[in-house]
Amino acid sequence: MIADFLSHNLLLFIITTITSAEILYYAQRVVEDSSDFTLGKMILCGGLNSFILLSVLMGGDSGFHILLLLIGCPLIIIMEMLIFTKDKPLSYLFLYIKLAMNFMSMFWIVAALAATRSQIPGYTRVIMAFTLMVAGSMALFFTKMKKYPMKELYLMVHDWKKGKIFFVYLTLADLFLLASSFLLSPFLHSVLLEGTVKIIVAMEVLLKTLAILGFSYILLYLMAKDIRSEREYNQIKNTLESEKRFRSTVQKKGIMNVQVNITKGILRDGREYFLDKSWVEQRNFEGVIRMIARKIVHPADQEAFKNSNTVRCIEEHLQTTPYFSQKIRVSPREIVRYFYLKEPFRKQYEVSNKTWIWIKIDYIYTQDIETGDVFMFLVIFDVDEEITLKEKLHLSATTDALTGLLNRTIMQYEIEKKLVDSKYTGTMILIDIDNFKTINDRLGHPIGDQVLIRFSKLLGELFRKNDVIGRLGGDEFAVFIPGVLSAQALEDKVKELNHRAVFSYETESGEEIKTSASIGIVISGFGDSYETLYKKADEALYCSKEKGKSTYTFYS
Repeated sequence: MIADFLSHNLLLFIITTITSAEILYYAQRVVEDSSDFTLGKMILCGGLNSFILLSVLMGGDSGFHILLLLIGCPLIIIMEMLIFTKDKPLSYLFLYIKLAMNFMSMFWIVAALAATRSQIPGYTRVIMAFTLMVAGSMALFFTKMKKYPMKELYLMVHDWKKGKIFFVYLTLADLFLLASSFLLSPFLHSVLLEGTVKIIVAMEVLLKTLAILGFSYILLYLMAKDIRSEREYNQIKNTLESEKRFRSTVQKKGIMNVQVNITKGILRDGREYFLDKSWVEQRNFEGVIRMIARKIVHPADQEAFKNSNTVRCIEEHLQTTPYFSQKIRVSPREIVRYFYLKEPFRKQYEVSNKTWIWIKIDYIYTQDIETGDVFMFLVIFDVDEEITLKEKLHLSATTDALTGLLNRTIMQYEIEKKLVDSKYTGTMILIDIDNFKTINDRLGHPIGDQVLIRFSKLLGELFRKNDVIGRLGGDEFAVFIPGVLSAQALEDKVKELNHRAVFSYETESGEEIKTSASIGIVISGFGDSYETLYKKADEALYCSKEKGKSTYTFYS
């Protein structure tokens, strides 16, 4: 049965499948979108819809079949949307009314055009196929057309206050077109009308249907225009309120504030800050930014500062993030040299002994609706004290207060991260300072602290920046070397550590006390964690202590 069906209707089946999928794609854009409703599923649903449509049409050309298809086709599409998307019931009802009206309008337009050219009997199947094809093409065209108010239609479907007029119109138009299907069924079958009379009636149907359909799109565009105007008004209102609050904050806390017409390169507000007036007279915004970057901005921050102040970057921010902040380092002496600042900042920077300080620049981007000019309003805040404090807090939370090495907690975190990054290859070294307790007891804790500081500096000199170096507590230290290191290179490194870790101290009685290093080494294998490596390295360290100190042992 299916093979016989496809053999007689293959072309229509392909056309209706594709166009049905296009209508589903359009419908998905109107309701809450879902990534689950993929293109493959749409084509599958389109094939099912095509099979149902052509099966019904093969059953006959009666008015009942036509009515069933006019009501049923949009209903099937909505049922499929319910399966693959999630939205409010009212949204699906709205969408059904819209699809039904468009579908019935397309049917009458195609039928009326066919009636002026040929006899209708036996052509119902072709008319329905053309109806779906035209509807699908329009759906795809409207979805892709930039000027079609798809976003506004989405809002109408989901907001009763915005969409009720359009909804009522579509409902009444649906009822009118459904009534027409009953009254004009004889006309479709050419039972009562022939010749010139038939053409006149067909043209009347065509004009009325085009008027109904056309007015629905006019109404859609008028309502979309109102929604856009309301959105633009709210955007302008919010921008003005934000700018007002922003300016109020600036006047209280900002070092300086400037407003620039980016499109024309004109400085509107803030000319009094520039000691060199030639900077603001040349109307070259990007050129001034480059000069400022070169003269006062830290070399490491110059590129970021210049890139964020190009015309192209500002236009992109205007469309995406009209509020933007940036932190950079600047020279306080050079700021005072090129800019006039109000008190107390001017005096503070004149006597500052810092080479660089941190500042934060807050940007607001706006666009004049009438002229299209892009404006940038910026304010500069001194955040050096805040950032310095954060850095100190971070340093105290992550490092050992005495030696400046990583503390036990952070060192464990860093080693675990390095293990993953280096695919579990690396070497852990545990080090214990020999005779440290004797120095503490005989010479006092200040000398003991000197030993720890001296030893931590030695570790910093011997190992790379990429290696993890930390103090576990007391006189115990650890080093993790990520990656694969040759046995010879590792042994040379440990021997040098043993050699350089010998420090001599003399007591009041003239007795000499020497420090040295006992070392335990373990090479990690796949799946090793920090805990397993530490346990193995600790066993190797214990063996070194048993051997008589000042030596090293590999875990095996």
